[in-house]
Amino acid sequence: MSELVDLINKNAFPIATFTLERDQTLSVEPMFSRQEFIYLGDITYFMFVNDLLVKVGIAGGVGSWAARQSGYVNHFATCRTTIKVIRELMLMEEEEIEVLAIQAPRIAIDHRCPITNIDSIIEVPTHAHIEANLTAMAIAEGFKLEFITQRKFS
Repeated sequence: MSELVDLINKNAFPIATFTLERDQTLSVEPMFSRQEFIYLGDITYFMFVNDLLVKVGIAGGVGSWAARQSGYVNHFATCRTTIKVIRELMLMEEEEIEVLAIQAPRIAIDHRCPITNIDSIIEVPTHAHIEANLTAMAIAEGFKLEFITQRKFS
């Protein structure tokens, strides 16, 4: 097993299992309610097929994982990532995706408005930075990350 996968297994928690259905759509068994997912806030998530890391992704904002999960299930014909996930699952001759996640809390920083010169505290997301770093680490460890559609590096 890789160093990254060991760290994911040690620090992440399960959030969902997707299953490829006969009609080539995805169904989901979520581990939390929609409200609990929203409460989690921004996350970086990891998709595994038979213990193989195939995607590092992010979910955040108002809907967080609840909205992203819905996209995988309900937008199978229009979401580029979902289309790729289904195609790759079929090529792999697999049916299940296990999804684990870590919370990526926002960081409060002091910010001076360039227009008003008024200082305020704002919260800055960290999930995309974590995704970029862990994607680069996964690729360096030799993972192909079959489900990703964009390469993000820090």
